[in-house]
Amino acid sequence: MTIAYDRDSMNIPPLGPYLDPQKVVVVGGATGMGAATVRKLRESGRKVAVVDVNDAVLKSEAEFSTLGDVTDAEDIKRAIDECAAALGGIEALVCCVGINGRGTVDETEPAEWNRQFAVNAFGPYATSRAALPHLREAGGGAIVVLTSQVGVVGQAQNAAYCAAKAAAIHLVRCMAIDYAPENIRVNTVCPGITGPTGMFDSWLSLFPDEESRAAESQRQIETNLQKRIVHPDEIAAAAVFAVSNAAPGFIGQTIVVDGGYSIH
Repeated sequence: MTIAYDRDSMNIPPLGPYLDPQKVVVVGGATGMGAATVRKLRESGRKVAVVDVNDAVLKSEAEFSTLGDVTDAEDIKRAIDECAAALGGIEALVCCVGINGRGTVDETEPAEWNRQFAVNAFGPYATSRAALPHLREAGGGAIVVLTSQVGVVGQAQNAAYCAAKAAAIHLVRCMAIDYAPENIRVNTVCPGITGPTGMFDSWLSLFPDEESRAAESQRQIETNLQKRIVHPDEIAAAAVFAVSNAAPGFIGQTIVVDGGYSIH
């Protein structure tokens, strides 16, 4: 007996605006990977609004930009609502927020631990929560959260950051389960050490002297199987893919772009 496989029998929804979002908000889009994502989205013809705590966001070439703090649920809701008003709705969210930290558990003060979780874990929660009503109004869409490869495999002397990024990855999985029935796909992109960008510079600044910074820079290059640093455009390309209707079956996935760091 021959079984015919077609879109109807396989319960595949028709490709439509909610599966290929055209109105996208990028939170954390002022610099680095976030700015690269804004650029890639606009190059693909999408309308983009940008939110960041850094006032450099106000110089963005996106259709709309505003200041917003992801550690303040009311402030990020206000910013997301402004983006929705400016774009005429929201069909996708890309959350690119993150701050670095360094230290073991006994070296990390409670205030620093809370600071890491406020941005790296609470930030994606508060941002997604603010965007969800707009995605529902659009009939569905996509959420992409940029996390980190060390949320997957861990790293020495980086307890708070690794734990917070791991929390964000699992948050994505939970949201993916909860909102798939509403045609909202949720995925995460895990960057490796990425440059040229403020993130790599910020990480190196946590080391005490030029010699240790140079050694860490070389270590990062050596752990990449291609012996290089990942470029922000590579992260942006993964984020745009996860947003688009090229990835309708990607739900709750962890897309790691780290040059092989996490596999060895």
